[in-house]
Amino acid sequence: MMIRKMVMLACMVCLFLPVSAQTQKGSVFIKGLAHIQQGTKSWYINKQGQKMFDRIELTFNPADVEDDEHPDIKENEQLLLVKNNGKFGVLDSTHTWLVPAVYDSISLEYKLYLRLKKGDKVTFATTRGKLLVPLLYQNIYILGGKYFGVMSNNKWGVYNGNINSLIIPATYDQLDYCAGCGFNGDYLLAAKGNKWGVINLKNEIIVPFNYEHDTYSPRGTNWITGLQKNGTYVKINSITKKVYAEPEYTSMETIDDMLKVRKNGYFGLIDSEGKTMADFIYDNIDNPYDEFESGPFIAVTKNKKTGLINREGKIVLPLEYDGEIRCYDNYIVAKVAGDYKLFDSTGHPVLENSYTSIEGFYPGYKHSGPLLFVLKKQAVYGLYFPQTKKLIAPTFHEIVKGSSDKLIEVEYQDKAGLFTTDGQELFPPIYTKFELLNDSLYLVQQNKKWGLLNIKTKQQVMPCNYVDLQPLAAEDTLLEIVQKDSAGENKYGVADIQGNILLPVQYSGVYLLKGNVLIATTLNGDVPTYNLFDANTRKLQPIAGYRDYSTVRGQIIVGTEGKYGVIDEHNKAIIPPVYADIRVRSQGIYQVVKNTGSKMMYGYIDSTGKELVPPIYDLDEFGYTNYETGNSLLLLKLSADGGSYKQGLASLQGLILVPPTYELLLINDSGNGFIGKNGRKFTLLHANGKPVTSKQFDDIALDEQRGYAGVKYSFPVLCKDGNVTVYVNEDGTTLPLKMTAVIPFVGDEFSPY
Repeated sequence: MMIRKMVMLACMVCLFLPVSAQTQKGSVFIKGLAHIQQGTKSWYINKQGQKMFDRIELTFNPADVEDDEHPDIKENEQLLLVKNNGKFGVLDSTHTWLVPAVYDSISLEYKLYLRLKKGDKVTFATTRGKLLVPLLYQNIYILGGKYFGVMSNNKWGVYNGNINSLIIPATYDQLDYCAGCGFNGDYLLAAKGNKWGVINLKNEIIVPFNYEHDTYSPRGTNWITGLQKNGTYVKINSITKKVYAEPEYTSMETIDDMLKVRKNGYFGLIDSEGKTMADFIYDNIDNPYDEFESGPFIAVTKNKKTGLINREGKIVLPLEYDGEIRCYDNYIVAKVAGDYKLFDSTGHPVLENSYTSIEGFYPGYKHSGPLLFVLKKQAVYGLYFPQTKKLIAPTFHEIVKGSSDKLIEVEYQDKAGLFTTDGQELFPPIYTKFELLNDSLYLVQQNKKWGLLNIKTKQQVMPCNYVDLQPLAAEDTLLEIVQKDSAGENKYGVADIQGNILLPVQYSGVYLLKGNVLIATTLNGDVPTYNLFDANTRKLQPIAGYRDYSTVRGQIIVGTEGKYGVIDEHNKAIIPPVYADIRVRSQGIYQVVKNTGSKMMYGYIDSTGKELVPPIYDLDEFGYTNYETGNSLLLLKLSADGGSYKQGLASLQGLILVPPTYELLLINDSGNGFIGKNGRKFTLLHANGKPVTSKQFDDIALDEQRGYAGVKYSFPVLCKDGNVTVYVNEDGTTLPLKMTAVIPFVGDEFSPY
């Protein structure tokens, strides 16, 4: 378990002072709560200093549950399960009681429900505390949906949360229902004594109490399973009440909502209503669909010949086929004279020819695309598209079943082609690689060279002449084109998606600056030359004194010999080249350095060229290069003796928040203030730079220290004044508590929230 770490500024370690047994210790505030300890007792307080509870037992995410299978877990929200005065309750993030601390125990069940116990009564509630069942019962468990098994006087009944009523009185010794099956089928297993039967939700007996039952739960269909007679499982239809059991019935299994069963050595099929769907005349009955799938057909076999029946028991495909029959939706694949044919739902052939194999599949993630068929003839493959009835004869070496539900890739002799899932050819298999650029254009490769293909016009927009071809702009309207020169070095140029060469392939590099403006570089020996290129006007102009990119989009730092400035993508000056140095600081603001002759001074200018802070502050190379201050700007002034720097802060708009009067300034990550240090004293400052209180402190406890200047703390702040530590509020007042030591927010037993 992780312990919430705290830092004392004076020594940068957690401070514990020797105290007597009855003195109070406290933690920093975390999300509006602090941990207090006195002797062997501890508790948590709110920002007003009021006790909230004794101990945090668990943090968890609330769940909004429409049904068990589709819960909405709120990952960004946390609730607290706490203990107070020996009782348990639940608080939300605002410290409002969702469940009052009056329960003897609370547990989180399945991450969806709270199980509450008070005295000898238990119930379930939502994670936000809404009771799902009144607190009246000895025991309770979830059946499914809004149904609950409840115990009263050591007997079980059923409570319906939809109508807030006990719908089956508590008269049964045991109840069982397959909770994982959903509440399909309005029945459940019940026991009287050691004998089990079946009742419906009206408390009517469906199956008398004559059976045994173990841990095998029933399925939620019209076929009741899980009951045994004389140690052997039976199947019972909940509609007809008929019992299917040995020795008359054997080899029983359900196929979808039907029962496959053997009688007198032959298989028959009983539908969900208990009616005989297929007479007991078959050697086998099977599901012809893929695992976990079903459809309108059932495969039946007799005398080693297989056919299909529909769900009315009528023969769709006569029993004259060898081997396995496979079905896909309403389509049938069966073996004929050693090859396979595709049939429709009436048993008529869909395709004239037969094939070595036929396989149906649904392209895309989770079968999101339409049904397609791969047709194999000897060693080559073709495609059939049922929606458009289009046939592509077997000519390919491979069909790639990718993640797209709209496109199918085909391969021939290591070349790739592309079809839509309705059978339209986008391009034949003549390319070694391809990449989608937009709805109309593909980057395609032949002989290790790239080109551009328009799949709508079927035209090669750019020939495959380039060792690389990549989009430059986010809108994919410009392309970086690359070719090798005579020395084998890459040279770069620019083209548009219409295939026009805008910038010839002769540059050492091209980089997008902003919009359709790029930087093109050339090398003369080892000396680079930089140019601005506007793809709209095709104007190329040199950049005088290029120094570096700016992190401000569309801007460049330029200059020579200690005279630096900033230009935009149109070569227009944003900051004139008069500064000894320029660097980009927080959020695109420039720190500019001016050489006054005697020393270097700095200030700040924004990306529009507006001066925010004049260059009147003393440059310290260490602070200048390493001290990033987030949403504020660092100000430094050399001390009178020249031995150190005083620190201050300005806002990103140039407003002086804290004049440079502190030896050290720490910035709260939350943005609501600062801590200033002079000598051995610390001052709490508001976000506007005003002191929270006139009092200075010997130490301040932090939640975290982040990097050189960043810290994390929240009000009330734990501040040490002499031998006493107090909680200081944001208005400068203090809580009526005095601490003599600092403790963790939580102990080893719990991971903090």
